[in-house]
Amino acid sequence: MKLQLLFLAFFLSGIHFIYSFTDPHDATVLLTLKDAWKNTPPSWEHSLDPCGLPGWEGVTCNNSTYRVTALKLSTMGLEGKLEGDIGELTELTTLDLSFNRGLKGSLSPQLGKLQNLTFLILAGCSFNGDIPYELGNLSNLVFLALNTNNLTGKIPPSLGSFSKLLWLDLAENMLTGSLPISTSKTPGLDLLSEARHFHFNKNKLSGPIPAKLFSSNMNLRHILFDGNQLSGSIPPTIGLVKSLEVIRLDRNALIGSVPDLSNLTNIVELNLALNQLTGTLPDLTQMMKLNYLDLSNNSFKPSEAPTWFSSLSTLTTLVMENGSLQGSIPHELFSFPQLEEVKLRNNEFSETLDMGVPEKISPQLKLVDLKNNNISFVKLGSKYHKSLILRGNPVCNDHTSSLDAYCQENQQTPKPYYPSLANCECTSCLLDQDCNPWNCECVYPYKGTLSVGGSLLSELPNATVLKLLENSLSMSQSLLPGSIYIQASWKSSGNDSSGEAPQLKDARRFSYVELRKCTNNFAERNVIGSGAYGKVYRGLLSNGQVVAIKRAQQGSMQSLLEFKTEIELLSRVHHKNLVGLVGFCFEQGKQILIYEFMPNGTIRDSLSEDSTLLLVQPQDLLTYMSMPILLLSIEMLSPRIFCWMKI
Repeated sequence: MKLQLLFLAFFLSGIHFIYSFTDPHDATVLLTLKDAWKNTPPSWEHSLDPCGLPGWEGVTCNNSTYRVTALKLSTMGLEGKLEGDIGELTELTTLDLSFNRGLKGSLSPQLGKLQNLTFLILAGCSFNGDIPYELGNLSNLVFLALNTNNLTGKIPPSLGSFSKLLWLDLAENMLTGSLPISTSKTPGLDLLSEARHFHFNKNKLSGPIPAKLFSSNMNLRHILFDGNQLSGSIPPTIGLVKSLEVIRLDRNALIGSVPDLSNLTNIVELNLALNQLTGTLPDLTQMMKLNYLDLSNNSFKPSEAPTWFSSLSTLTTLVMENGSLQGSIPHELFSFPQLEEVKLRNNEFSETLDMGVPEKISPQLKLVDLKNNNISFVKLGSKYHKSLILRGNPVCNDHTSSLDAYCQENQQTPKPYYPSLANCECTSCLLDQDCNPWNCECVYPYKGTLSVGGSLLSELPNATVLKLLENSLSMSQSLLPGSIYIQASWKSSGNDSSGEAPQLKDARRFSYVELRKCTNNFAERNVIGSGAYGKVYRGLLSNGQVVAIKRAQQGSMQSLLEFKTEIELLSRVHHKNLVGLVGFCFEQGKQILIYEFMPNGTIRDSLSEDSTLLLVQPQDLLTYMSMPILLLSIEMLSPRIFCWMKI
């Protein structure tokens, strides 16, 4: 009997030890989730104490109460359902299960019990069913991302209760019905005055866009309503939201004329394509920050090119296909310094196309598509060798013309290159073997991807160059000719494309030799900061620009995919409180980022007694810093931005 009691005492002591750190109620909920999910992190198997040491990966706990405050399990490969007593994790402030395609089933109404939640990120999973009405109880929510799931039903009006919400992303689902606005009895999306982002694109939403949805007291940056079934006219109240930067209403069934948009001076992207809009072309003269414009495939009144064709100097892409445009194309259009693509096919442009002065052609210009117009004469400078599509114009009727090459179809898309196959069948190859295209033998391949930048791809126009590259690679690896072959293809990067080469904005690639030179071989005297990532050097570029060069140390290296993704993201992020990315380098196993140089030092420098830069008391710094940091993470194009802050 004594032995049995002693054993029981040890057993009970062991049970107590299991939860010695984690709050017992929270531990029970997490253990339930662990049993319901597959592919949980290995650390979940090694301990029954999520908040203990070393703790569970992706679980954050309060160091005093040992309550669970965050679940961050993005891209873990989780499978299962979001069920159980998830609502009992009442101290949870962040729930991020994004991009786990194996998570499915309906969203639990218990999520509405997590009233301390500020970030709810369930994007990129396979959840289905309705959005729970109970989510409206999350009064502290600032970030809600339910995009890229299989959600159905209507947008619940209760989402209008989020008085603190800054980011609302419901894109790429199968949501139906109208956009809910408030009534005397129910809330609506028009009450989200603090919201910066309305991402509702690629659903099945219908009905008109309510005029009440927009007002002058809103702080919206992005309106993404594209790819729905919205009807009616564009409400004139959209012109009251002066903070707007991106408007996408394309691929709907909108009618009527475009309202006055002259107040929207911060617009960077405007896309109204593939609707049934009528009337005159909108006056965009005031949009002096506009980069991307697409008004294609509507029913605007026939007109000559508007005056803003010659004044929007920040344009990178202009698309007005089937736009009923006539007359001549202003030659000033092609001189915009950042212009990359002009797509004006299926209009009535006539007279002369003037691209004859090289100094007035943007060095970035890669494509001019004027298919099916009425152009009869072309002035083309000898230095322009990019894509110019003139097929379907009278100028192409003269087949002896020097412009004959530009009268061909599909110039901008070179055919895929494959090595010549000598009638190879290789039907006897095993599943893990490939057919060698040079000798038709079955081989075990060692596959790799040769990644080159977009600018280099444009210089590989034919198979001859790629064949030389094959031979060069074989020789450099001391292999026999034919041991390496390339399969290369190109495709146009549409506005919604993904998985292609990164499209970099305002950032260029630096050579390692160039960076060594501008930092005096990374001399210690040029070090201006250091941290877990590595050291930051002051550098002087050949053009006289002073930059900050952030060089990763060996232990902080990312994978090439992660580094590429970071470069792409940073090159697109522009904000008054962020230093801009000037360029990057990943030669010789190095990972280096080049930023704008900030001459006033760090916050720590400003805290010194003799500093005159600090305009607030040190004890107030956290208050002043907290909201801008939060806004930085949610005002950008991507919902997943993480950055280091130098103190």
